[in-house]
Amino acid sequence: MTANRFLERGKGPRVAAFVTWGFPSGDQAGVYAELDALAQVLGAEVRVFHSGVTDPTRLPEAVRGRVGSGFYVPNANAIHANDVEHFRRTAPARFTALVARLCALAQQSETELLARPDIQAAMSCARWVQAWGADYVHSWYLYEQSLYALVVAQLLGIPRGITLHSATSDSPLAGLLPLHLEQARLVIAGTAGLRDEFVRRFGEGLRTRTLVQHAPPPGEPAPLEALRAILAEPLPADATARGPDAAFVTRRQPTAARAGGPKPFLVLGAERTGSNLLVTVLGSQSSIACAGELFNPRFIQERTVPWLHGQGNDLAALLALRSADPAAFHARLLADGVRNRANWVGFKLLYFHGMVDDRIVDHLVAQRDLTVIHLFRKDRIRRWLSHRRAVISDSWYTPKGARRAPEDEAPLVLEVVPTLTDFLLQELMEERYTAVFREHRGLQLDYDDFTNDLPGTGRKLSTLFAERLGELVPKSKKTGTHDLARGIANLDELRAAFAGTRWSQLFPA
Repeated sequence: MTANRFLERGKGPRVAAFVTWGFPSGDQAGVYAELDALAQVLGAEVRVFHSGVTDPTRLPEAVRGRVGSGFYVPNANAIHANDVEHFRRTAPARFTALVARLCALAQQSETELLARPDIQAAMSCARWVQAWGADYVHSWYLYEQSLYALVVAQLLGIPRGITLHSATSDSPLAGLLPLHLEQARLVIAGTAGLRDEFVRRFGEGLRTRTLVQHAPPPGEPAPLEALRAILAEPLPADATARGPDAAFVTRRQPTAARAGGPKPFLVLGAERTGSNLLVTVLGSQSSIACAGELFNPRFIQERTVPWLHGQGNDLAALLALRSADPAAFHARLLADGVRNRANWVGFKLLYFHGMVDDRIVDHLVAQRDLTVIHLFRKDRIRRWLSHRRAVISDSWYTPKGARRAPEDEAPLVLEVVPTLTDFLLQELMEERYTAVFREHRGLQLDYDDFTNDLPGTGRKLSTLFAERLGELVPKSKKTGTHDLARGIANLDELRAAFAGTRWSQLFPA
């Protein structure tokens, strides 16, 4: 695993930068050099936030080294909608003021505005910036990324700056220029003439907040020195709390440990990390009851509930409870575990399932006696290959002894950009959930250690559960092939694409 960006912080300030939708961008070398200078002068940690991923094979060498150094923000409608509600609930005054101002400028109703993909994505990005704990946000130009920066600064109450090289733009978001200039604590104009134009159009009060990037007048402070002064000032009293707890756990109400009954546990991780195997081997133990993916959006849509040992005949009641009150739904799971005479009762939660509705994660974090088994898979390329194969075949579980169709074993073409995107996404999800459940008792298992040494894993689980577990007998079998050359049709292309990046070791020659 990598260092956790949400939990490990240096002494300097954190600066969230918004340059382009995709990162890194081959035509933004100048901006990246500015960010490097900012980091060096201020001792700051600088992250470029982005929603898109650039094909590294098309990048110049000077920029290619930045691949994977930014902060990738997942782009998914279900997550975005939930993140909008996060700020409506946790920062109501700032949320209401921002939405009202944007509605007036866009001449849209609140419903219309909040249905816009760019507004939803901006608020989702604000939640990741909140979790990271940025102290300042800066953007370039008048495109979508500056809209993101505007939303982030308003919702969090942190200072914001903007660099502009012209007063006009072909962007449909150019109409937001007055709001950008009003909000920004620091405006960096490309030339003195552009600053004069801003002052003429928007008022003399803008002059002291606008510095010239190229050929500044004598005696004028450099933009970086002005930024140093801004960062030294305290945040407003109503600034939104930052950090992973504030961003990811919105209804945190710790509960006392249970006096009796079965103890709760959670199997947590991404797809294709051995979760099916773990759930089945745990469920085969007489002292443990383990349900499946109770909050899988697909199961919710299909109105199914993978309950304990085929129980859950009262389907209508379970469906209603899951929708109305996930906490009560989980309590019902624990109560039903008593019928199995289980000492431990758990279920599986995949990363995405816990991000489309905050209620279940809020509830689980509040359970101080919850034990978390967090599954990882360091070999990201094999996880991605397995995931793509499962998506294509729609086969996520293979019983032991079953034969797979020949076409399910055929080599797959893994495109470069989706592969890189998955690497970034899995890293981010691991960091997020590690931060969220950091105070809980638990166990981290890597897929390879788990699947290659089941007896050793059994001993670890026996210690974790304080139970003398029986032999772990898998009911499913591993799929795919250990030989990447047989599983990936374009392995040479991927090897060349990731050469020189921090993932190059995943593609040995």
